[in-house]
Amino acid sequence: MPSDSVMQNVRTLLSGSSGPIDYVRLFQIANLNQVTPLLYKNLSAFQMVPQGVMQKLRTHYVANIQRNTAHLDETLHIIDILRRAGISSIPLKGSFAAETLLGDIGLYPTSDIDLLVQRDDLKKARESLIATGYEISREISEQDQLSDTNHLRFHRNKTVLELHWNLVIRYFRADPDYWWEDAKEIEYRGHRIFQLSHEKLLLYLVFRLFSKGFLPLRFFMLPLGIVSGRNMAFDWDKFMRYAGELKMERLANFAINLLQDIFFAEIPEAVQRSRMPGYELIKDRVMAGLFKSRVNTRLRMVMFLLLLDSPVDTFRVLLRRIFPPLAEVRLRYNLPRGSLKVLPYYLLNPFLMLFKKTKRL
Repeated sequence: MPSDSVMQNVRTLLSGSSGPIDYVRLFQIANLNQVTPLLYKNLSAFQMVPQGVMQKLRTHYVANIQRNTAHLDETLHIIDILRRAGISSIPLKGSFAAETLLGDIGLYPTSDIDLLVQRDDLKKARESLIATGYEISREISEQDQLSDTNHLRFHRNKTVLELHWNLVIRYFRADPDYWWEDAKEIEYRGHRIFQLSHEKLLLYLVFRLFSKGFLPLRFFMLPLGIVSGRNMAFDWDKFMRYAGELKMERLANFAINLLQDIFFAEIPEAVQRSRMPGYELIKDRVMAGLFKSRVNTRLRMVMFLLLLDSPVDTFRVLLRRIFPPLAEVRLRYNLPRGSLKVLPYYLLNPFLMLFKKTKRL
């Protein structure tokens, strides 16, 4: 939902007064950041873009609508399966969030289905899903998933499902019941669906931004949908209080100010004024990464540890990244349980952190 001033700036760029637009490069950057549907939707307001470019973007947008529609149907089907087993679940992002937060099911490219269930319901949910044809993914052992992550991964044909029982990543702590305290039930497409409060949903999406190293640009879209929602009640004081409870005030402050700087999102003056020390330096690294096809994701995460509230926590997590538990090594490098490769990966982990770059999809 770009403002009039942003749209005017784009119009000036497209008019050629600042030099010609390299549309091939523009498409490459959009594709790298998985925002081609969004680019198509916003550029549709102009008549200055070559028809061939718009047709290429439109193809991506239409394909995304088709994929997300199937994704949403399966999400609602799984929610109904769990409900019939007496299990409440909350959809977290994907096509449900694209429609409810962005107002367009085609704008946000989806991949897997993410649902939150209560920890005590996990065993029953596991049995219900297996009975309907889902299998637990074996790429990572079930034991490692249960001990070192907050979700269990399933698949059926090409559908991947993650059942979460907590939404924090390993650097933070929260009681699993925390997320359900102010969840509410809504009516959606003829279904009764539980939904996180907007404040806790934004907390989860900020965690996700952090865990993904603020890449690609797609991961900013849903947080932006919350803070820019014209008809959405959002309590900033409650959000910052929640961030303090989870000891993530610096991270929340950084992410929100980043939304303001990149997207001109309207955020309270108090949040803008309280920018953390080192904000500009970390922001520059985030911005630079958006345009690179290969990045050192693990070394970037070391820098982002500065976003933790406590220097003690920063040091503790840094040690864990250099000398991780074996279960984390298996998760980090996608190794099966029992593989002897875990030992050389463990020994080489500090060097891989420094030098290994990953090609972005």
